[in-house]
Amino acid sequence: MKYKMLELIEKSRIAFQNGNAMQLKEASNEATKEAVVGNDAVFAGIAVVSYSLSKLASKQHVVESSSWGKTKKAILDSLDRLAVLLRKNKMDEFVNALNSFENEVRQVDEALGNYVRNIIEKAKVKVSSGAYARGLSLSSAAELTGADKTDLQNYIGITKIHDEEETRIFMTERMKKIRRIFSGR
Repeated sequence: MKYKMLELIEKSRIAFQNGNAMQLKEASNEATKEAVVGNDAVFAGIAVVSYSLSKLASKQHVVESSSWGKTKKAILDSLDRLAVLLRKNKMDEFVNALNSFENEVRQVDEALGNYVRNIIEKAKVKVSSGAYARGLSLSSAAELTGADKTDLQNYIGITKIHDEEETRIFMTERMKKIRRIFSGR
């Protein structure tokens, strides 16, 4: 588990350094998948951070800001710190640093963003909708990331997620898959 977290943090760092918003979204999707499978809020936090960084990296007014160079370096340093904590197996410190990192991104968004609603809250809703699309209930998906349940419900209502029933796996099918995984077949 720790190794997958480290892999996702490093993938996010490289993608952010290169300004590759799509790779950051891919890292977010991978972390969301891990969060759903393990019902793991730490992976959900990684997903939220990766997604919010993808949004920052894709906004022209942000990356062309006079303070972007300094801001980008601070974000890269924070990602490096997260990786170091994982390598040293300091999970409690990692979780605290991940939460602090969310606050850093909020501050960057407040300073450089154009919108009142911050990027972290939007990322939580987006990641929660991905968890919902992977089979979690609306409440469980919101709880996993700390997203506002009403915002999540409104977001899902304007997407096509609820129309994709053929891709949904019902509980009996999930249980069959889980049993196969644990039985080694």
